Amino acid sequence: MDDKAKRPSPLLLFLSKDEEKMCFSSIGDEKHHFVQTTPPELHGKEVQAYYHGWFILLDKENQQRWIWSLWYQEKRYSLWNPLTFESINLPPLTLKAKREIGFCILSSPPGNPDSMLILYETKDPSLIFFRIGIAIGYKQWIHQTIKLMLDKYDVLTNPVICNRTLYCHTFSRPKLVKIELGMPDFRLPLTLFEECIPSFGEDSIMFSNYMIESCGELFLIYLVKRASVDGQQSPLQVISVEVFGLDFSAMVWNKVESIKNRAFFVSVISSFSCPVTSLPESHIYFTLPMDKSLYSFNMDDKTVSVSLAGPNFPISCCSPIWIMADLRLTNILRQSKGDIQVERKEIQLPKNREIVKHGKLEQVDGDFVKLPLDVLFAIGKCLAPHDYLNFRSVNKRFRMSAPPIRWTSAALEGFEGYNFLLPWLMLCRKGDSICSFIDLWGAKYPLVIPNNQLKNVTRCYSREGWCLMLQGEHSIFLWNPFAEKIILLPDLPWEGRTIHCFGFSSSIDCVVLIGVTTYGYDCIDYIFLEEGRWNSLHASLDLFVLAGCSNLTFHDGAFYTFDKNGKLFTFKEGAFKFFDKPEQPCCFHQCYLVECDGKLLSVFVGFLGKWIRIFSLNESQMVWVEVKSLGSYTIYVSYYSSFAIPATHGMENRVYFPRFYGKNAVYYSLSSRKLHSHSTEEVLDSFNNTKEQLYSSWIQPKWS
Repeated sequence: MDDKAKRPSPLLLFLSKDEEKMCFSSIGDEKHHFVQTTPPELHGKEVQAYYHGWFILLDKENQQRWIWSLWYQEKRYSLWNPLTFESINLPPLTLKAKREIGFCILSSPPGNPDSMLILYETKDPSLIFFRIGIAIGYKQWIHQTIKLMLDKYDVLTNPVICNRTLYCHTFSRPKLVKIELGMPDFRLPLTLFEECIPSFGEDSIMFSNYMIESCGELFLIYLVKRASVDGQQSPLQVISVEVFGLDFSAMVWNKVESIKNRAFFVSVISSFSCPVTSLPESHIYFTLPMDKSLYSFNMDDKTVSVSLAGPNFPISCCSPIWIMADLRLTNILRQSKGDIQVERKEIQLPKNREIVKHGKLEQVDGDFVKLPLDVLFAIGKCLAPHDYLNFRSVNKRFRMSAPPIRWTSAALEGFEGYNFLLPWLMLCRKGDSICSFIDLWGAKYPLVIPNNQLKNVTRCYSREGWCLMLQGEHSIFLWNPFAEKIILLPDLPWEGRTIHCFGFSSSIDCVVLIGVTTYGYDCIDYIFLEEGRWNSLHASLDLFVLAGCSNLTFHDGAFYTFDKNGKLFTFKEGAFKFFDKPEQPCCFHQCYLVECDGKLLSVFVGFLGKWIRIFSLNESQMVWVEVKSLGSYTIYVSYYSSFAIPATHGMENRVYFPRFYGKNAVYYSLSSRKLHSHSTEEVLDSFNNTKEQLYSSWIQPKWS
């Protein structure tokens, strides 16, 4: 068997906080896991980092010593291999009291002659390194002062080794730093690049970024997050994933849309890339602090899947850590060819199929494809849109009988048995020239954004068939993709601000459009289209920390949302108003405000959908009243838009999420009090084993 097919996949390691147990879990379709006693090498140690198959450990207790009228601390580092249980103890490192180590990194496996452990000391910026692979006479810690023009409180972070060079970046206004390794005189030359690394402020409150080396290339991964308000310090909610690659010739970062033949693995302690054979390529697997779940982001379809890493793990454990056998040492894991037998069978293809030979498509004769065009046309009219598209893809004759779909109300009336008034998920990312629409059965339909000269377009909000589109940082317009109409708006008045959320009123003839932005302060920018100009209303910085919340909701002539404390506030006629009541009815991980049948509803979602509660605002008493039934309505919630519509028969009393179980949308039924899969009606315990469609919002078709 090919060696490539036998490369091991990464494992997730969980360490119990009481240092009693450690748990290994594999990933993929067939999960294996086992628990064992924590070895003594980990007792009293803190895991600092993981590189090249080795943990960098630090003793939890530092010894203090009084030397020449000064207090010094003694730090003890060691290396430990979690697969072979080998350990290497390093000499004590003596530092002045209150000195802190910012990061540590292992340049190469300890068996290499040039292997060294590199530490970064923050208060008196310096690099401290210990050459593990060098002769015994030089086994000592070496200090080198960093001479970079950094701000007083700036530090270096996010280290990674690429092509025998250490890369990291500054924390504030992040800039790339290059540190040359392997110099014969023990020097580590530093270079600071003036070009800032990509920042990600749009739609974000917080993010984590990771620099990863892969096949001699350098990548930067952003996990953009929003906090929850559940009172239990639940993991953050990832709302966006962005990947950039470094062009070494120009030293600039370019956006990366796909990575072939490999995958990224990201966690707080360890992050790396490796070729994949048993796992899907172009995926980013990541974990979150205080969470035992495994997440994977598919760079191709922009979905995030979530699953349990493994059952029966200790209740109290540290954040999971990715571990991997060094790929250069995987010979010991390979099996002989004689251990595996491959059975080959010849399969007879049916006659009505196309086959591929030597890269060319050949038609196999069959009776079905010889049907008259009018018969094929009649068949096509009876198909749902996703089946219709597959029908057209069979061959040229089928395409002749089934013309391309025109997304107009008149053209769509020709489809029998398909309700085109059902909402769709609209997927549109910044920079895309094509939007995609996904129905409740998971079928995806592309649609070109009008005016092809418009580039760098982002969808910000949608309501009643209209989408608010942002081009670049200033240009903005309303677009109805079904009626193919565009309403141009005056350019936005701000520069360099972070957009938190948008909203606009229900009447397209009398639009009130507002945006909440941040630039050192919070600001509401609003426009009445008949006036044709923007107005700004400044507010305190803490006002719009919309933790876990969706966009603004228009109800009864005003815009509603929650502040950071879960209190309602409104914006109406150029002024905002805060309410002491109602109190936040419950803690939550996500929340959505929706207008339903003239009432304001709030949908609160627990971590991973383990519970869902819906409340209605009693506006006379200003209290939240829990809702037990939606009657004849269905709610659709997403980060960019949420709304309620009269239900199609059989879909009453449901809340749909931008998630899919298999190919079917996930909904919560107020009748059964359970999560279900659309069409199959399978019952789900939580959002585990579902996929969330990022960058998407529900949109209701409207052809006028």
